[in-house]
Amino acid sequence: MKKQPFFYSLFLFMWLSVVSTGVAQVDISVVASSNSPVVEDTIEISINITGGQNVAGYDFSLTFNSTELEFISIEDAGYFAGEERTLAFSPTELESIADADGTPSDVYSIPPVVGDGSVRFAAFAMTGTAEGDGTLAVARFRVLAETETMIGVERVVIGSRTVQEIELASVTGATITPTAASAGNAEFRLSIPVGISLIHVPLKVNAVDGVARTIKSITDLYNVLGGASTVTFLITYDSPTQEWRSYVAPSDQSTSADATLTDDKGVIAGLRTPVSIRLRGRALGTEEGSTITLSQGLNLVGLPLKDPRVSRVSDLFVLEGIDGNVPVIILTDGGEFKPVGGVGDPNDIEITGGQSFIMTAQRREEVQISGDAWTNLPEVGGAPPVSVTGIEVDDVTPILALRGSITDQGRRLTETSFRVTVKNRSTGRMVSAATTGGYNSRSNPWGSDGVGYQLTDVDLQTGQAAMIGDILEISAQSSNPLIGVEPLQYTVTAEDVRQGWIQLQTLRAYEIPAETALLHNYPNPFNPETWIPYLLAHAADVTLTIYDTNGALVRQLDLGYQEAGYYTDRARAAYWDGRNNLGEAVGSGVYFYQLHAADYSTTQKMVILK
Repeated sequence: MKKQPFFYSLFLFMWLSVVSTGVAQVDISVVASSNSPVVEDTIEISINITGGQNVAGYDFSLTFNSTELEFISIEDAGYFAGEERTLAFSPTELESIADADGTPSDVYSIPPVVGDGSVRFAAFAMTGTAEGDGTLAVARFRVLAETETMIGVERVVIGSRTVQEIELASVTGATITPTAASAGNAEFRLSIPVGISLIHVPLKVNAVDGVARTIKSITDLYNVLGGASTVTFLITYDSPTQEWRSYVAPSDQSTSADATLTDDKGVIAGLRTPVSIRLRGRALGTEEGSTITLSQGLNLVGLPLKDPRVSRVSDLFVLEGIDGNVPVIILTDGGEFKPVGGVGDPNDIEITGGQSFIMTAQRREEVQISGDAWTNLPEVGGAPPVSVTGIEVDDVTPILALRGSITDQGRRLTETSFRVTVKNRSTGRMVSAATTGGYNSRSNPWGSDGVGYQLTDVDLQTGQAAMIGDILEISAQSSNPLIGVEPLQYTVTAEDVRQGWIQLQTLRAYEIPAETALLHNYPNPFNPETWIPYLLAHAADVTLTIYDTNGALVRQLDLGYQEAGYYTDRARAAYWDGRNNLGEAVGSGVYFYQLHAADYSTTQKMVILK
């Protein structure tokens, strides 16, 4: 790559041997196919030459703002006569530029060198020259933003057959002023406050704040709202599994939390700072309208179109599929979750677009929605109506997302699934989720070892999913009866409540033996201490009793309540220091040790040798 500038100059002037009668000045200009293109359109940029004489090659760089224009391609425009070929800088091509009879021919172009906001391109004719006005090359760009932008041309070299640069009389760039996207698009300003809000993306978005981009997934929405600096979480509800999915970090991309934004997909947004974005796009659905799909049970949905039948939340109850199926609709307003049960309900509010609602349906229904695209363009001098209001969090949060992982700590257990349960000891609330789909992976989305999991508690009734100081109990059950998981406890902090999610400590999975067993002590013989390993197939109170050869009690070790598992290494096995219950060292000889665990009891012997 470092040799490319040399090759540009070399190829531009090599093989040029015909003597010229004179060199004139030329004008170079950049001309756009449209000076007012539409955002998302592809435009052609012609690099033109005026007054050309004895022109054998060219080399130039186009410059542009990469946030406003996206480079697509560039190619020679046929200013030189001959068949065009691309030169790839390989030694073989260097040797084969001449034809078999030794006569150079054809037109060679150099592959474009694309940088951030620039593209360099060159071409030359092996024989002959070009004269007069024409187009040297044509570049193509996609318009990204509704902002006046300029395409410049720099480092221009026009070569003659006499291996000389032709003087430039002028070099002129092009200024273009993109306009709004094509007809049929609407604009909507989505304003989301600090705190927790029920939101909905009301358009099939093709531009955000004048920049061409789409919002097709939760990842897209997370990014346009400002990412980690602004968003604490984006939560959707998966009706088939009846689980909340929480997107809390960029690493959640491509996991089950990264839901596709269908026409009616509602989102719970938690923001650190207020965000207001200008969306432009087409109406959701098709010309025939759109649909709200209600599954039996909980649903989080938005209204895809501005349906003339619906102006307030209570009007939703008249729609076929909701009428007689959904007894109450929950929304966010005035800093809390509020239920609306019908016309005249004091919690009823106007639907202005950009809102979503929680509905519990008694049966599955397809609700047909018709109307126009949502738009809230203000009157002159006015402001668009606020689409949603938020719930600000102090020492209590109505939503708490939890995530973590389960590791086997190198025991190389067979891959399995788990059901993780989190119980709030302070409130009694419980929430559980399975480690299935994208989370059932040794390389989970959060960069920790083991099988990842995520679950979310949304308290719509009391608004108290968790508060500062609450104690959480986290446990997991394996689908494999021979794998257990050690539970843990966690105390909720002020930061946890503020951000609405917690990264929990890693849960440790362990193997469970098929049978309870007492193993041989080690070392044996020993002096003065030894370790006594055992296996527990079930949790139990465990006692280890040591006797001499006469059956007299020497020492009793009350090991307490033990979970099922392997107690074989020195950190977990029973330990005896060679002393009796009075703390006296015992003498050499044979001793017996007996394990008691629930209904299991067995005896082994050991030897002290001093």
